[in-house]
Amino acid sequence: MTDQNRPQQVIVQPAQGAFGVATDTIGALRDSPTLLVMVLLNCAFLAALAYYLHGQQEATYKLVDKMFDRCLPNVRPP
Repeated sequence: MTDQNRPQQVIVQPAQGAFGVATDTIGALRDSPTLLVMVLLNCAFLAALAYYLHGQQEATYKLVDKMFDRCLPNVRPP
C-alpha cells in the first residue's frame, strides 16, 4: 500500500471552550515570556479601548438626547 492510498488518521478532541483555548495558548507561550507579555498587554489595551468607547457612546447618546429636548421641546414620541 502506498502512502497516498493509506487512510488518514483523524484526531477528535473534546471542545474546551474559550478558557481551554486560552489555557493552551498561554501554555504554548510559556517558552517565550516576552511574547506572552505582549499578548497580555494587547488584551489589556483592547479591554481599555472597549471601556473607553462604551463611555464615549453613552456621552454621545446623552448629548443627542439633550439636543432633541432643547431644539424640539414640543415634539414628543407616541
